[in-house]
Amino acid sequence: MKYFENISDIVVELSEESFSSVIVWGYPEFVSLSLLLALCYASPRQERRFPDDFLFGAATASYQIEGGWNADDKSNGDKAANSYNNYARDVEMMRELGLNAYRFSISWARILPNGLANQINEPGVEFYNNYINEMLKYNITPMVTLYHWDLPQKIQNLGGFLSPLFPEWFEDYARIVFQRFGDRVKHWITFNEPCEICFEGYGSSAKAPILNATDVGTYMCAKQLVIAHARAYHAYDKDYRSDQGGVCGITISWGIYAEPIFSEQGGFPKEFVERVAKNSEEQGYPRSRMPEFSPEEIELVRGSADFFGVNHYTAVLISATEHKHWFPVSSLYADADVGMYTLPEWASSASDWLTFAPNSLLNSLSHLRNKYKDPVFYITENGWSQAGAGLEDDDRISYYRSALNNVLDSLEAGIKLKGYMAWSLLDNFEWMQGYTLLLALCYASPRQERRFPDDFLFGTATASYQIEGGWNADGDTYNNYARDVEMMRELGLDAYRFSLSWARILPNGLANQINEPGVEFYNNYINEMLKYNITPMITLYHWDLPQKIQDLGGFLSPIFPEFFEDYARVVFERFGDRVKHWITFNEPREICYEGYGSSTKAPILNATDVGTYMCAKHLVLAHARAYHAYDKDYRSDQGGVCGITISVNWFGPLTDSEEDNFAAEIQRQAEWGIYAEPIFSEEGGFPKEFAERVAKNSEEQGYPRSRMPEFSPEEIEFVRGSADFFGLNHYTAFLISAAEHKQWYPMPSLYTDTDVGTYRPPEWASAASSWLKLAPNSIFNALTHLRNKYNDPVFYITENGWSQPPGSGLEDDDRITYYRAALNSVLDSLEAGVNLKGYMAWSLLDNFEWMEGYTERFGLYEVDFESSEKTRTPRKSAFIYKEIIRSRTIDPEYEPPTRTMWIDEGH
Repeated sequence: MKYFENISDIVVELSEESFSSVIVWGYPEFVSLSLLLALCYASPRQERRFPDDFLFGAATASYQIEGGWNADDKSNGDKAANSYNNYARDVEMMRELGLNAYRFSISWARILPNGLANQINEPGVEFYNNYINEMLKYNITPMVTLYHWDLPQKIQNLGGFLSPLFPEWFEDYARIVFQRFGDRVKHWITFNEPCEICFEGYGSSAKAPILNATDVGTYMCAKQLVIAHARAYHAYDKDYRSDQGGVCGITISWGIYAEPIFSEQGGFPKEFVERVAKNSEEQGYPRSRMPEFSPEEIELVRGSADFFGVNHYTAVLISATEHKHWFPVSSLYADADVGMYTLPEWASSASDWLTFAPNSLLNSLSHLRNKYKDPVFYITENGWSQAGAGLEDDDRISYYRSALNNVLDSLEAGIKLKGYMAWSLLDNFEWMQGYTLLLALCYASPRQERRFPDDFLFGTATASYQIEGGWNADGDTYNNYARDVEMMRELGLDAYRFSLSWARILPNGLANQINEPGVEFYNNYINEMLKYNITPMITLYHWDLPQKIQDLGGFLSPIFPEFFEDYARVVFERFGDRVKHWITFNEPREICYEGYGSSTKAPILNATDVGTYMCAKHLVLAHARAYHAYDKDYRSDQGGVCGITISVNWFGPLTDSEEDNFAAEIQRQAEWGIYAEPIFSEEGGFPKEFAERVAKNSEEQGYPRSRMPEFSPEEIEFVRGSADFFGLNHYTAFLISAAEHKQWYPMPSLYTDTDVGTYRPPEWASAASSWLKLAPNSIFNALTHLRNKYNDPVFYITENGWSQPPGSGLEDDDRITYYRAALNSVLDSLEAGVNLKGYMAWSLLDNFEWMEGYTERFGLYEVDFESSEKTRTPRKSAFIYKEIIRSRTIDPEYEPPTRTMWIDEGH
């Protein structure tokens, strides 16, 4: 075994064993020694050496490794690899490897918390100073990327890369970075991978901000990005280079991003521009979807780089006619209109896009050298992924050895390649791939023949966004609704709760334009249910806001209640002759807190101080407007009822102390009281104790008024009593302490306003969802509390269910345990006199679980998302639920006699 003291001493030595395994691939198109299987070479050339001044390094990015999200004004991240606190150890690893250089990125938001140059975060600057100085202390060259995919939220809110002002904002940020670190940093990269920024973020939905403007998003972003790059480059060249003596380039995964900078003529690539223009004309656009550069812009951008940074991983073979995939029309890949193929013999990594392609580095660098007149290159990323492979990563070693032999081939071919950065120094957060997953409620004894009333509605629940699809995605109920109704019949359901997509009915969100095909779909769906005596229970809004309404302010707009009433009236008019159960909103807490007061659901506003409370007020006003519209103009003819669904998990005291009891009440008021109290309480308005606490905190925090808005007397009267029933989504419970088990939350925010601790005993069984535990008798506790607090309203349980991970199969005994326990708690509630009229299991079928995607499966029916038909197969729990509905009892010993589903007579 031969060891090397320094990376620069690496030589390529192929053993007789490896040489004997040389394989040459032949293709009609290619017959070349360049297509040898990786690591296999024509002859073992001894002592091929890298130049002494060749920079060997490794690469990372701030968002992926720093963490420190709650430190120094940095709010858009999480722990990651925690380099914010471990930078000295990271530099020690660089020393252990003997690196000459280290490529890392600076977080724009850590330097400028609001994205603009008027406020500099000095502790953030100090962190990077410490990091850079620690590297230089050991002669490690810092190579700094200004932007590696972590845009400040304010800049995104102002339009992000689509704003014509973006280049100015980026130049302002770049100047601050050059001023603060340029005396020591001599290698600057403006942007990392423009393709991933623009196509994946703006032209598709693969990365933030998930704009998915397939027709124009990529091209609009591309233009502003290269102009922003050029402005930063010229700022450095004009005002800093003479004193600092560095170089400035860009790291590209090429095409429309390289041509404006590195070509002689400038602007976007001529042939592709012509194709997009031709497609645009055929598609009815008044001009090309790809914007043009003005002559001044072409001149500004052309030549604005001292080097070409290349992130290289793999290769793809292209065909003009074969191996084509479906892409949205209009989009970048529909404009390209080519087929892509990788050979099955190319080894695969843990990343589905990364295969071990022969000689791809040499091919790429040679092409770029010839096309762009021999620029200086740095390979700024190259690496191989594995999944949980431990420390013996032989596949990665094979990949690196092959890649570095290719680097030597490139150097010997005369390519001006100055350095190589391996991706990555350490494991990190790989964006959308992340880090690539019974006590209680068990009743004391099976009490036989406890029966559910004959008129008790048993059903299941889904939501439009989560199952409809409409093309070939999600559960595709848009095309499979007849099969879904067939499943309802198989289960013997009395009712089915589903939601309407506002945007499917009113495409622009406003009532001036009704989409009749969308109306027809829902008419067909409703009629198919009624044909088999299944009661439709419709939710008007289940988290899928039309984009235009969001653009106009969403739930924070004081006009939102008017928009919602207009939509509700259209729905009542079109479907109210058959639909008798209406729910205005699903889970206000998740809409307002998670969407506006934090960053766990769309629109990810994260206005922690006021977002939740502003949203809550407008939401309950919108609910009341829809309710009164129904009550005044439709109820007399249609004869239905209208309510709201609130997420009511149980929050009980950890101990019997007065302090813990009060803490539990405050938590209940914050979690669901701010939505329930205005509607169901006698006094109306937000909950008194919690409102007082928010007002007190606001005053101490320097706000001129409470962060929680007040209702006017007229609004209180308008909202109070505006529901015929209380729908509750219930899943689990938490124990609340006034003093213990507290966690960190942003200050100020809803949870710093509550200022309590939450705890759950370890013996409570866990589901696939981190928040979901099997808590004892929690349905009974929640319902009896609400009945006593709000003067005995009518209730429907509109969601209740259990998640398991993908691949758990059809024998879902944990889900069965949960449902039996939950339904026994329902029986306890009925026997206690709670006015409970129905129970909807979540969910009929596996669906898209929001931020968790398809990683959590709640369905009674398993969905094969890989099949074109999205095949539905009943799990064991479906047979158990079917028997409970049929018999109106819970038999803990019942086992289904078959796994073949059937439809009972009469259904």
